[in-house]
Amino acid sequence: MTLPKTLSYDLAPDPAIVFFCLVPAPLLSAAAGFWLAFGPQAGFPDRFSGLTLALVHWMMLAVALPVMLGALMQLLPVVAAVRVTESRSARLLLAPLCWTTAAALINAFSGFAGTAQLAFAAAAICGSLLLLLVVFVYFPALRDVELVDNTTLTLRFIPLSLCAVLVAGVLMAGIFGDLPGPLLPVGWLLNVHVGAASVAWLAALLVGIASTTVPMFWQTPRPGRWFQTFFPASFWFTSLLLLIPAWQTIALLSMAVSVMVCAVCSLSALLKAKRRNDPGYLLWLIAGAGWAAGAMIVLALHFDWLTGNSWPWIAGVLVLIGGVWLPVNAMLVKIIPFLVFLHLRRRLPPRSKIPPMQMLLPVKQALWQARAQGLALLLLLAIPLHPELLRVIAGFGFATTQIWLGILLLRVLWKFRKLQAS
Repeated sequence: MTLPKTLSYDLAPDPAIVFFCLVPAPLLSAAAGFWLAFGPQAGFPDRFSGLTLALVHWMMLAVALPVMLGALMQLLPVVAAVRVTESRSARLLLAPLCWTTAAALINAFSGFAGTAQLAFAAAAICGSLLLLLVVFVYFPALRDVELVDNTTLTLRFIPLSLCAVLVAGVLMAGIFGDLPGPLLPVGWLLNVHVGAASVAWLAALLVGIASTTVPMFWQTPRPGRWFQTFFPASFWFTSLLLLIPAWQTIALLSMAVSVMVCAVCSLSALLKAKRRNDPGYLLWLIAGAGWAAGAMIVLALHFDWLTGNSWPWIAGVLVLIGGVWLPVNAMLVKIIPFLVFLHLRRRLPPRSKIPPMQMLLPVKQALWQARAQGLALLLLLAIPLHPELLRVIAGFGFATTQIWLGILLLRVLWKFRKLQAS
């Protein structure tokens, strides 16, 4: 594959739609911190406890998924020169459907007043609508994506991975909600859902987008030809093996190895970055280390090299918070000011004075906020040492960092509004 084509900023969509998906994310993740501190703790921090499952689905479905869907709306036109042409109302419905489905799942996993079955049924219905809307909004544009690099490869096929995740999740929610439908083995569906969500969707999307944005913003070496060839294609190939019940163990181990190799290669590239003082650089380093360590723990647990109930929690926090949410935070701090700067330049008269991105979101505040998120991650990892106490401290700490980030982003939008009105 060749190097990326020139970025088509002139095709960028209406910023309001993208901001609607991206900007609420930190404040919604703060809600997860408070829920961690005060939610029902029966069985916590076991991976199948109600609180753990509720937090995972809220962070991935209500927080991260709208951000990634909003990012796709921006990246398809700018990187792949393909517009998402479906109606504005359809695109605006994506985030609320994510939030509604996640809220139903929190109710289901928490078992409020014996309403779990009804909540699972509601989640299955909302998830089905979300699945149909994803197909309706994104699929018409995918056939026009020209494959020229790792990012365009990801943009063309990543919605298929998301659909696999949603289908497996909807089927499980339908079974638990006693809805009519195919009675497939829950264990098989669970492996497909978790494996596809963590690797074929999350890891593949991060690798695909980062291969363009990280070299651009943090001046790291661009991925080599072999990297472009094997990633994220290896994530998708190993995920296909999940569909064969007898091969699911081999698939999960292969996925862990693939992720570990990719994470180590990414860390090597990050260590050669030229812009190391940028706030997002620390978060990307943590992300690479989180994916590598999480994959190693998964392998070690499978071969019984590690024992104890705390390791699945540690692996989950390393991957889902350290490996997914922190780099998303890093991109929010970069992309929101960048989009504001871009759209101000397009909308204001040619000689208008537009502040630089460093003035829209102060670097020092973003740097301290990034360091605070690293500390919050350490508190989350320490929860198994004293769950009753540390979950409250870690929950408050994580929520504080997310409220801080939300305020920074809202200030950027406020400046955007003021400059447009002036």
